[in-house]
Amino acid sequence: MQCIVHFSAADLYITKHLDPFLEKTKCNAKIRRVYFTERRVNTVTPKVKKYCLLNRDLSAFEYPSYEDITQHNIVIVTLSTSLRLADLGLQDYFTHIFVDEAAQTLEAEAVMPLSLASKDTCVVLAGDYQQISPKVYSPEARDQKFDISLLERLFQYYDSFSHKIDPTKPLNILLRINYRTKMEILRFISAIFYGGPEKLESRANLPSVLEITPLMFYAVQGMEIQDSDSISFYNMSEVQEVVERVQELFNHWPTEWGERNPKAIGVVTPYSDQVRSHEC
Repeated sequence: MQCIVHFSAADLYITKHLDPFLEKTKCNAKIRRVYFTERRVNTVTPKVKKYCLLNRDLSAFEYPSYEDITQHNIVIVTLSTSLRLADLGLQDYFTHIFVDEAAQTLEAEAVMPLSLASKDTCVVLAGDYQQISPKVYSPEARDQKFDISLLERLFQYYDSFSHKIDPTKPLNILLRINYRTKMEILRFISAIFYGGPEKLESRANLPSVLEITPLMFYAVQGMEIQDSDSISFYNMSEVQEVVERVQELFNHWPTEWGERNPKAIGVVTPYSDQVRSHEC
């Protein structure tokens, strides 16, 4: 069973990996993508839809039965929909449970799919607690350490007695090779977060641009604003700075990058209101 935080990421596993693999190899593996029934069918791509369970007139998703699940080799769910499988009495059924992006998951959420595990189930929590962590706004919840993901908690627990563990059978595994980030950026990340500039290795095949430094920092003044009808935040000083930098990059597009393409520029922010502010 593969568990993912967001439904869009769950669908990417099918469209980018599993479906092309099955088409290429003609493997007889059977996949079931479990969707929540309130999701509109017309918002799901045909590649994903063919692995879902729909009603007779194909107008709505349905939850699978125990028999349906046991007829499939791979079951893909979000954390919340994994509870539906627990209701079916599938405890102890799965040989493997993978929880992707577990560092972005609240511990209470991560426990939901693990309720289907037995002592013989192989459980893998994949993620990086040095990156974005789950957002917990309640001071009381933070005092109780609910802002720490299960992955981080287990990482620290296993690390505390790693000297007693057989090095050929580690419980914590760090993937060192990176295929998406330039060496200059990765060395900084490696030095700040992972114990040294050589801890991570870049194998990204990205063209260098002499006129542009791969990593730059800009300081801005401003403050986080929260509207009365929102639980999100935005900072207009940051928005203005990002807009100016994107315009500058677009207007001075390096020839090494090929044809000028605004869709090739990515802006990352953890707050939805900040995203909307950039769009405006």
